Amino acid sequence: MVPFVRWMFENGRPVDQRLEAAGLASLPLQDPDQPIPVFSAATLLREMARQEGPDIGCRVVSSASILELATLGRVALGARTPREALSRIATVLPHHCTHEHITLTRTSGGTAVRELLALPLDVETLHVSQQYIAALIRTICDMADAQGPAPIRIEIVQHPQAGLGHLARWLGPNVVAATTSALIVTIHDAVLDKPFPVRARDHAAALPPAGWHQLRGDGSLAGSARVILTTMLGEGAPTVDQLAAAAGTSVRTLQRRLGQEGTSFSALLEDVRRTVALQELSARGPSVGEIAAKLGYARQASLTRAVRRWTGKPPREQRPRERRTSRP
Repeated sequence: MVPFVRWMFENGRPVDQRLEAAGLASLPLQDPDQPIPVFSAATLLREMARQEGPDIGCRVVSSASILELATLGRVALGARTPREALSRIATVLPHHCTHEHITLTRTSGGTAVRELLALPLDVETLHVSQQYIAALIRTICDMADAQGPAPIRIEIVQHPQAGLGHLARWLGPNVVAATTSALIVTIHDAVLDKPFPVRARDHAAALPPAGWHQLRGDGSLAGSARVILTTMLGEGAPTVDQLAAAAGTSVRTLQRRLGQEGTSFSALLEDVRRTVALQELSARGPSVGEIAAKLGYARQASLTRAVRRWTGKPPREQRPRERRTSRP
């Protein structure tokens, strides 16, 4: 989301208002590696296209957009060529998105980069998302050779009203309507295999970086819900309605599916609060009152009671003791 947010700031758009309308009021701009709901991100893309024009997915991409992708960008820039960069991205994508898949396949005269979002998204949203990905792929290739040939072919879901004509200035002349829901960018091997300049390399980037956890986890709804609830805590106590919207489903369906997995919204929220609270208390960081506010408790006493229930001890006994030095 960072390139879209940066574009809105640069062009004087009402950033907070648009994020809140899309269900992204808690978007962690200070930490772009924090996960957010895919459906909420899709809502923002669709509404921006309606407000700014159907080519907004291309317009937000700049020469700095790969770096704006935080860890994913650093992983790409640790490569020697565009092919290696895209291969790295495909490898670490389970750490970046739960439902996005990228594959590279050799074809006659080039390589096809296929990107698929395994979600029930409307064609208008897919069109914006796919042009954004295609523009990022072109940016990676341009980093090796700004004068290289255009992609052999870009197959993209066309906009239901605008079609594809508005993309030629951004993606070149070889843009055609996709016959499936996947984006396919076929690129000349000579472009993919040209080395990046030394200045574009960062060989310190690991594959994947240590501590970067897989978002797909065990594949359960509860597992994904825990991740999103942790992010939502930044804006107070999450509600079951907010979680259902993030999951792209109704409250009733959400509760039924969680029940089938042996849990509930209240149990998940309690579990997430417990994990975050004990982590915060174990560090010499925020005060107990600040932690209570962060976790959406109305009063510090509510957190104190919860910590006693979880551990049998008050919050102050969960904090590390300061080291004492003897006087000479």
